[in-house]
Amino acid sequence: MNLTEEQDILLSSLKKVVRDKIAPRAAEVDRRGEFNWDVVSLFWDLGLLQIMLPEEFGGWPQSPCYTLCICTEEVAKVCASSALLLVIQAVGSFPLVHSGTDPQKKRFFPRISEGRELMAYLVTEPGAGSDVRGISATARKKGNKYLLNGRKTFATNGAVAGLYSFLAKTGEFFCGREAVRRSEYREAGGEVWLQGEQYCRSYSGRCACTRREPFGRSRKRL
Repeated sequence: MNLTEEQDILLSSLKKVVRDKIAPRAAEVDRRGEFNWDVVSLFWDLGLLQIMLPEEFGGWPQSPCYTLCICTEEVAKVCASSALLLVIQAVGSFPLVHSGTDPQKKRFFPRISEGRELMAYLVTEPGAGSDVRGISATARKKGNKYLLNGRKTFATNGAVAGLYSFLAKTGEFFCGREAVRRSEYREAGGEVWLQGEQYCRSYSGRCACTRREPFGRSRKRL
C-alpha cells in the first residue's frame, strides 16, 4: 500500500524522533522500569495518540488504522513499551469511537485530543485475558448509571491514565453452539450422584458466553 503525502510526512517526522529521542534512552528506561512521559509528549505533538479519533477531534482523516500500524511498527523497532502506548491509546478509545453516544463523544473526546489524557484498558481477569469473551465482570444498570462488579488483574496505563475502558458484560448471551455436558459421579448418603453443568461446545472446549445449567440425578448403590 502506497503512502499518501501526509502519511509520508508523518512517518518521516516520526523516524527522526525515534532515532534521536526514543532509541538512545529505550534500554535505560526499560531497565529502570520507568514510564517515559517525554515520549508521551512527543507522541502528542506528532498527533499519534489521537489518530483513531474522528477527524473533528484531531483524528487522522484517511486510513487511520493503517496509519496507526505503520507508526506503531516504526516505534517498535527500537522500543516495544513506547509502541504499546499507541496501541493502548487506540484500543482504549475504541468503545467510545464505535459505540459511544454523541453526548459521550462530545464529553470525552476533547479530554483526549485537547486535554491530552491517556486511556487505560482493563480486560485481564483471573480467568480471562486474550479470550475477551471469557470475562466475568458485569455491569448492571441502576437508574441512569451502571454498577460494575468484577475483578481485573491488570490495568494497562492504569497508574497514568485519565480515562479508563473497563470491559464488562451487560447481559447473558448464548451463542447457540452445540450444547454438551461435563459430569462427574459423587457419593453422598449411600447414593451416587451424577453432577455437572451444561455448556456449549466451542473451539476451546468451553464457550465463554454460555449459560451454565446445573443438573443432577441420583441412583441407589448396589
